[in-house]
Amino acid sequence: MKKQKMQLIIILVLLAVFAAGYFGLKHYNKVQDDKASKDTYTVLTLDKSAITEMKITNTNGDIDLVKKDDTWVLASDESQKLDQDTISTMLEDVEKITANNKIDKVTDFDQYGLKTPSITVTVTTSDGKQTVVNLGSYSEAASRYYCRIGEDTTVYLVASEIDTAFNKSSSDLAAQSSADSSSSASDGLVNSTIAGSDDSAAASTTASADASAASDVSDAADTGASSGN
Repeated sequence: MKKQKMQLIIILVLLAVFAAGYFGLKHYNKVQDDKASKDTYTVLTLDKSAITEMKITNTNGDIDLVKKDDTWVLASDESQKLDQDTISTMLEDVEKITANNKIDKVTDFDQYGLKTPSITVTVTTSDGKQTVVNLGSYSEAASRYYCRIGEDTTVYLVASEIDTAFNKSSSDLAAQSSADSSSSASDGLVNSTIAGSDDSAAASTTASADASAASDVSDAADTGASSGN
């Protein structure tokens, strides 16, 4: 009886330890999540529907995109049709930019690649206000890019979406015509047909060779039988 009572006490103690560990871990995770959310800085917030122009400068050159009757076109050639979905992605990525870290009161922007940014996006809204987004070097340690808004002295570490969205040339933004799509599909069909024909020819050649070999074996067998007789 005394032994059973001791076992029960041990079980209760173990349960208490496990419960304390579980709730302790849960509280720790909550604290970390709260801390992570506090470490998220808002770099820029815009209303994408109010954006009327985006001037992009990157290693590919300069691109000036303007919105005409809810359709985005090149300022230099409004007749060229652009991929509106790609531009929508640009708008979404520049509408709200956040960072997980920042460096205040920076004086030497060259060390972050921001003296001569790799990408500069000048966004103009319907009220005439312009906002300049500068993207600098890539931080291997943080797996993020250094970013600066206008002439602000704060440098942020932002995700790679900005680089992916705006590191494009005007040809990357061109809409693919239906003729191009049809041509690609036709080329694929032709290549598939040629490949199928080659496979069929190879199979036919193999079958002919097998039949010829079988015939030779049969003739040899008949010759041997005749010699035996």
